[in-house]
Amino acid sequence: MSKPFSDISPRCVSPSGKFTFGFHRHEDQNLFLLVICFEKNLSFGMQMEITQLLLSDPQGTEIWRPQKSVTAATHAAMLDTGNLVLMNRNQNDILTVWGSFQEPANTILPTQTLEIGGAMYSQRSENNYSKRRFQLQIKDTGNLRLSSLDSGTEYDVYNSSNTSNSGVRLSFDESGRIYVLLRNGGETNITSGSGGDYHHRATLDHNGGFRAYNREKNVDNGSNCGKHSRFPISFV
Repeated sequence: MSKPFSDISPRCVSPSGKFTFGFHRHEDQNLFLLVICFEKNLSFGMQMEITQLLLSDPQGTEIWRPQKSVTAATHAAMLDTGNLVLMNRNQNDILTVWGSFQEPANTILPTQTLEIGGAMYSQRSENNYSKRRFQLQIKDTGNLRLSSLDSGTEYDVYNSSNTSNSGVRLSFDESGRIYVLLRNGGETNITSGSGGDYHHRATLDHNGGFRAYNREKNVDNGSNCGKHSRFPISFV
């Protein structure tokens, strides 16, 4: 049975408590974001029973749903990678029918990829979470490009990986290394990575810079959905 998310729990938590999914009040404004956050202090996991995922306003008007049509989901779970997945349980099999890693907003995480045609978008300004001022996209040619957008249309390319006719996907490994995988099996590094003792993310910031961030795993700064945080990781 499908229920409003707020009637089930304020948050869906990954098994280790590393990531949470839920509503977060944006600083002092009367504004809530539906976000995936890095949250070190929790220590329990959770699944939701669900038939579809959509966001609506108090009047019931639909605001957002996944780009991919999802009608066969029975459960949702927050994974320790930061991926929110919708699953279908059919007899003895559990199939993943959708994951938030498939539709990045302004941030990607280790183990996440951007396939040919995939894109991520900056928020419009530091406090305006509307999308599409800047875009990072791996084009059909295999070239990774940073560009400015006007009303959703690309008009100024200001950086690229120079991997036309050779790139396959953008990959982010657990060491923090970001690279374009090439058709011949080679790799073109975007960042070199810094090892496994850090939490990593890469964000297309509101000023158009695509930046890699890390912090030590053994430093407990509390929730990264706080006032001074550079997260949320994903928003709609």
